[in-house]
Amino acid sequence: MPRESLHWQKSRVLAHDEIAIGAPYCPFKVSFHSKAFQCFFFVADASYCFQAKPRPKTPWVEDFRLSLKEPDHVGGARVLSPELTKLFGVEVFRLPRSPDDAVNLACTPRLLSILRKIRFNRVQRFLFSPVHLEVVASLDSPEFCVGQASVFRELMALANRQAYERNKDLLG
Repeated sequence: MPRESLHWQKSRVLAHDEIAIGAPYCPFKVSFHSKAFQCFFFVADASYCFQAKPRPKTPWVEDFRLSLKEPDHVGGARVLSPELTKLFGVEVFRLPRSPDDAVNLACTPRLLSILRKIRFNRVQRFLFSPVHLEVVASLDSPEFCVGQASVFRELMALANRQAYERNKDLLG
């Protein structure tokens, strides 16, 4: 059995009493970590949230930030990207400082193939960068959610690795 699967089986459900503005109340928290990222899966009766952030020793660089479906005024991704909107089929917003070509460069064919596995019709919020992912979506079935969580984790690993490779000369 792959190591990733064993790690999921060792995770346990914890009570989660935290309430965040704009997010559904999710009373259950499941850790779903990878080697490079701390991933959490918050579950409620009708929805779920997924969050990923790098572990302290994970090298990282954030060279783009996207918000799908609606602008993220807090994180700054508020400029509509027509090219990415057409590509994804939902409105995609980017940072003002990122020209479209930089974001398009970041969306490599491998990254796009992972993004195409995501069921955006179930997603209410999708904030994405090489160092952070936040998803709020409606709950379909436990199996579906676990599958989507695996896709999210795969997306973060690849986005982080590619961003580091694009910028390693600048990082020294």
